[in-house]
Amino acid sequence: MAALPATAVALALYAAGLIINDCFDLEEDRQQRPDRPLPSGQVRPAHAAAAAACLVVLALVLAATINAATCAIAAILTGAILLYNGFLKGIPVAGPLMMGLCRGLSLHLGSAAVSGSLSLTGLRAAAALVLTLYVAAVTAVADREHTTVVLGPNRWLPLVAVLPLPAILLLGTRGWALLGLVPAAVAVGSVVHLGSVLRGRPAPKLVQASIGRYIRLLLLVQAALCFVEWPAGVVIALLLLLLWPASGRLGRLYYAS
Repeated sequence: MAALPATAVALALYAAGLIINDCFDLEEDRQQRPDRPLPSGQVRPAHAAAAAACLVVLALVLAATINAATCAIAAILTGAILLYNGFLKGIPVAGPLMMGLCRGLSLHLGSAAVSGSLSLTGLRAAAALVLTLYVAAVTAVADREHTTVVLGPNRWLPLVAVLPLPAILLLGTRGWALLGLVPAAVAVGSVVHLGSVLRGRPAPKLVQASIGRYIRLLLLVQAALCFVEWPAGVVIALLLLLLWPASGRLGRLYYAS
């Protein structure tokens, strides 16, 4: 049952990362996103920072109760979150790659919790790489989402990152686990569609909406990867597939970019 507390660790660090991101972006948000909680004054910066610190401490303490490997990955992920938000955000290549690495390390949390090892091998390593590169690619596309620019070849980076997914499933699975090819194919097709939508000089609102769709496609990518762990991962895979359409509805209510 180590996967359950590892999930809590990942969620706590994810939430902390969101808050830390808003703290570092406060001045920019005052200009571009004044309706957000911090620039609008709904939440005080000191309170936000305290909440982020509490979440980080909670995550590290909980990770330490799982095993030493999980605690080490949680500490590394915390450092990556701070490094991205404090220094690398906005820096070409390095910034998106660090953001992607945060997502890959989040997957590594679960692996370390279950295996008790710091190493990633085989399909788990491939899964972490796909998630890392996909999130890095989406981050690169979102780099100037508030200005009207020609994205050019960058709009196809998410496709390059997700294309290996069907091959990973074909090479690493067999039998019923190949059902993961269905969400993988839908994810690839959706990424192709989004790339075509972002041709020319797309309006900022279109780019922002597309970034939200790219993020929600992570549910399909992760569902496809869960099928690899047949039959244990099937329940989680089906849950993720059910959450995908629900996330689209939630996306209309909450800003996701």
